[in-house]
Amino acid sequence: MKTDYFTFFDILPAVLWLVIILVAGIAIRNANLDKPHYKYYLPNLYAKLIFSLGFALVYIFYYGGGDTTAFFESSVSMNNLFMKSPSMFFEKLITEPTRDNWTVYFDARTGYPPHWIYKEPEAFFVSKIMSFFTFFTLKSYIASTFLIAYITSIASWRLFELTRSYNFCNEKFPAIGILFLPSVNFWCSGISKDSVVFISAAFAVYHGFKIVSLTHKSGLKNWIFFILNMFIIYHIRDFIFIAILVPLTLSISARIVKTYGGGDYVVILVRTMIFAVGMVAIGGSLISQTEEDFLETNTFLKQAAVIQDDFANNDTYGDKRYSLGEIEFTPLGLIKVMPIAILTGIYRPYIWESLSPTLILNGLESIVFLYFTFLFFRRKPLEKFKKIRSHEFLIFALFFVLIIAFMTGLTSGLYGVLVRLRAILLPFLFVLLTFEVDRKELEETNE
Repeated sequence: MKTDYFTFFDILPAVLWLVIILVAGIAIRNANLDKPHYKYYLPNLYAKLIFSLGFALVYIFYYGGGDTTAFFESSVSMNNLFMKSPSMFFEKLITEPTRDNWTVYFDARTGYPPHWIYKEPEAFFVSKIMSFFTFFTLKSYIASTFLIAYITSIASWRLFELTRSYNFCNEKFPAIGILFLPSVNFWCSGISKDSVVFISAAFAVYHGFKIVSLTHKSGLKNWIFFILNMFIIYHIRDFIFIAILVPLTLSISARIVKTYGGGDYVVILVRTMIFAVGMVAIGGSLISQTEEDFLETNTFLKQAAVIQDDFANNDTYGDKRYSLGEIEFTPLGLIKVMPIAILTGIYRPYIWESLSPTLILNGLESIVFLYFTFLFFRRKPLEKFKKIRSHEFLIFALFFVLIIAFMTGLTSGLYGVLVRLRAILLPFLFVLLTFEVDRKELEETNE
């Protein structure tokens, strides 16, 4: 029942954790009053808390539950398993969920994880992570929501500080794009797979760039956090693992070249060689293959084809869907659909496609992104692309956005799925589109 999440024993831990989080946030802000950018710290925290509560309330009262409550219930079952047998709990942490072992670990005493969560390894992996949070929140859904929101605020703050440190634009733009985009705060601050992915991706990018930085001496902490967060991402959404690792590899190559005295032209040469070798390696395995052979040798795209077909043809998902037309899963077919898939992954749903409570924020944001895209191409776009190519973080952001936009646009099929999967790319996209926007350009456009 909906009221099960709002009993006295659920609300009390929530209030206590909210007080702890607010006190911690205020203490951190007060300890950094000498740093002007900390004026955004508390507003960032407040935004995450408000949107996380909104996310919880929408899913409980509008949808009547869903994956968010299923993740929570699964994590509570894991907590109960620990109370029943700590050894079985830790054993379950490292074993894959199967139909046969569902009743081996869980019973009426522990409660059973929802079957659609348990049968999907990626989803149950999220429940395992959430089980550590529900330990500390005394199995309170709202308290766990607040705790996730707090960690999301820390992750986004780290990403903001990283971007700000490069000093390539007015800090208000990365502040808006990384800390305050409404749809990102809504989808990535509650108990969900998307929150875990956003948190892990933000930390992985932050520590990854600390590792490849020429001015920052990376430590063991950076490596541990980078590997841990990449491990989490790999077990939940492997295409985001690729979207981080591939562009970061280009940054690592640049660091190696510059460490040994190579200049910018050498960096470009090394990047070109890496790209060429990758294309040859990929092309050699894809040439002259039929769609069936191609999918058999590419597990990830085979899964994408199945998902795309399911979303396109299964009426149980509702009518908030889109189509890219007939897709042929061959190298040439994917190249043909790539532009429309990327545009879909970045800009849709448009405002007229998002007239529902959970999509309206994305529809309004699409107008903003289209506006800043216009500004980007309005004045000296070639010079902007040249600067992107020369800056490690910006070139990372470009490849990161393109990879995620392509994969989400290609496979989602439903706007509700699309806006959740692509939420992680929006902060990087906003930074790309605004890194050279100034007040004068905005005023000239509005005249």
